[in-house]
Amino acid sequence: MKVMELIEEDSVLLSDPAHIYYMTGLQAALESSEHALIRSGPIFLGLSRNGSMFLLAGRSSLVNPFWGDELIFDSRTLFEGNLYTYEDYEISQRVVAPLDFVAEELGEVMEEMRSRRGFELKRLGIEEWHLQQGIADRLKTEFPTITLSGISSALRKMRLTKDQLEIERISEGIGRLRTVLESAISLASVGETEVGLLERLTSSFRERYGVESPLLGGILSGRRTLEVVGKATTKKLERREPVILDLQTRVDGYWARASATIRVEGKAGDGEDKLEALLNRLLDAGGVALVQGQTAAGVFRVVSDEMKKAGMVRGLIHEAGHGIGLAPREAPYLFPASAEKIEQGMVCVLTVGNYESPPTSLRSSACYAVGKDRATRL
Repeated sequence: MKVMELIEEDSVLLSDPAHIYYMTGLQAALESSEHALIRSGPIFLGLSRNGSMFLLAGRSSLVNPFWGDELIFDSRTLFEGNLYTYEDYEISQRVVAPLDFVAEELGEVMEEMRSRRGFELKRLGIEEWHLQQGIADRLKTEFPTITLSGISSALRKMRLTKDQLEIERISEGIGRLRTVLESAISLASVGETEVGLLERLTSSFRERYGVESPLLGGILSGRRTLEVVGKATTKKLERREPVILDLQTRVDGYWARASATIRVEGKAGDGEDKLEALLNRLLDAGGVALVQGQTAAGVFRVVSDEMKKAGMVRGLIHEAGHGIGLAPREAPYLFPASAEKIEQGMVCVLTVGNYESPPTSLRSSACYAVGKDRATRL
């Protein structure tokens, strides 16, 4: 496991569902959530240097308690039999798993893994930014000689760079968003509300890519573009006014984000073509700067300075972009005070925006994968 190369601990206990998905590809970890009747309990993944591994999850996250008794995946393929569940929804016992009960179950599983599988419990790395304190306290009580240490920073570093499969998933998401942004030109009509436009885009998106494909984001039109960020409202679209769309989707656990500016009822003339060319030039200037060793602040300065040269006197008033992956916004964050270095394998969304007055408001983005010598636009 990649994480074991970044730490000194004998074993690790992961508790963030996103990181459990990252290590296993288990969708059930990523999609654990609160429903009308069921709130999925905590989920844990244990990894040891000797190769032993276990997963402990609330049973309702793996099996519908009201229908059947089959796991949603082949546990032997992923975990070689080291799969454990606790009853987090059993009408004769409980409908929510209390934290002390979960902690007790976890302690029993870890003791069994130590005795049967040689799971090391001397130095245990935990996600100190995520793991409930009650769980950590119970582990120290159950195993008095154990040393707990935080590995959240190591996990963050591990996620900074993406492999080819991760890049392909992000790229697929970008392609889907590009399609829906193109369709927005024909769907944005006078009198339609921002909320109505977003609903029509979402319906078209799900019809094309499946009902489970999420489409999230915001829409700003007319004078609302001066707000820079915001959700879609009941404001009605007016003829020729700019509409900024900032949309996100997720493909197999990985997020993609794309922004664009359209005009209500199509293009407003040849000037739009020139503006689109300018936006691409600004974004590609940032893409050229996305090279290994450059600082995040350096990328921001390149994009902002190019905007000023193009007549956008304020330059950028928000970050020039950010990383993307298991979360819609990840490090590195491209802003003036950041000393973070760009690394090969990072995937970054670059965003340019001008908000000086409604007639000239605009935002556009592009996603780049940082290579050895240059960044590639996805």
